[in-house]
Amino acid sequence: MLVRFASVSGLKINFDKTNAVCIRRLDFLPHLEIKWNPATFKVRGVHFSINTEIIPSINYEGKLLEIQKLLNAWSKRHLIPLGKTAVIKLLVVSYLTIKIPDPTEGFM
Repeated sequence: MLVRFASVSGLKINFDKTNAVCIRRLDFLPHLEIKWNPATFKVRGVHFSINTEIIPSINYEGKLLEIQKLLNAWSKRHLIPLGKTAVIKLLVVSYLTIKIPDPTEGFM
């Protein structure tokens, strides 16, 4: 069915980037070269895991490392306090605005 959809629509699945998490039994798709049930996967910039307890940590740890690199790069410039505030408001806060699902609130 996916092959037929691709031929009609002109769209194609990139199997190198495609992951699938099996929620129900899907043994009717064994011919697809998809990575099934990866330990972690990423959707629109947010990392997910079958182990729901690690979802917040795998998302925030990476963001904190990115923020640290960003601040290290900007620390080499001699900014006045207003410039430092602008860097934090415009760049750092944008890294923290992603919505991380909280597994304790009925996620999955």
